[in-house]
Amino acid sequence: KWSLGQGLFIDERRTALQQARLLSQRNEAERRSMVNNLLLDASKSYWDWSFSVASLRIIEEAVRLAEQRFEAVRESYIQGASPAVDTLESFLQVQNRRQQQQEAVLVVTNTRQRLSNFLWYKNEIPLEVGLALEPENLEIWNPNIPPGTLSTPGAVDVPSRFAELSLSARTATG
Repeated sequence: KWSLGQGLFIDERRTALQQARLLSQRNEAERRSMVNNLLLDASKSYWDWSFSVASLRIIEEAVRLAEQRFEAVRESYIQGASPAVDTLESFLQVQNRRQQQQEAVLVVTNTRQRLSNFLWYKNEIPLEVGLALEPENLEIWNPNIPPGTLSTPGAVDVPSRFAELSLSARTATG
């Protein structure tokens, strides 16, 4: 003799067990997704910081060149070779570059702080990216490498390709 509810309790247990297994698999997938998103955010923060530091170095060089130009134009004015308005223009250029430099310093500070959010000691003590720490210098093109010495098959030889483009641009315009 079979009871009507006899198989019902076993099916409920099986269903509960299957739901628990599915939930643990779902939790594992969600955990992996969260870890992947965290790693993506940390990587993006690193590259933002690296880019901001590289941009700051370029702007620092632009400030140095603008100051050098200003001194040359000022000396040219003192010697009577150029008008006073040229010194004003070059001085304004120096001021513009210095403002860009201050903005770049702020961007580096902000990106450094965002990167620090991902750095921790093992015992949950936060780390900060210090002022002396610099990102790895990843130069795409090294001028010390002679053209045609790339060893990667199919790679574009940037120095010689740049020379070709410069030559073709000069012949097209002149």
